[in-house]
Amino acid sequence: MDTFTAYIKPILHRSNFKVIRYAHVYKIELDGTNRATGVVYKRNEGLVKVNANREIIISAGAVGSPQLLMLSGIGPAEHLKSVGVRKRTFTCG
Repeated sequence: MDTFTAYIKPILHRSNFKVIRYAHVYKIELDGTNRATGVVYKRNEGLVKVNANREIIISAGAVGSPQLLMLSGIGPAEHLKSVGVRKRTFTCG
């Protein structure tokens, strides 16, 4: 059994859960208190911004998840500064 069949498929009917396939996430949106509020992704022709009411789950693998965090300004300050990304502090909850 794979992860999708075991964990995702049984809850696809929930109104508070949505899976968007064939999308590439570019950035995690943060508010003024550095709280994650949504994501920006590309699918087909254009960029789409979606907001989350409660939680954002990052599941982009061992390489993709840290890359997405750093593209969003979350990560080692020295590295982010060296590549021109503004550092953001990340808080949960």
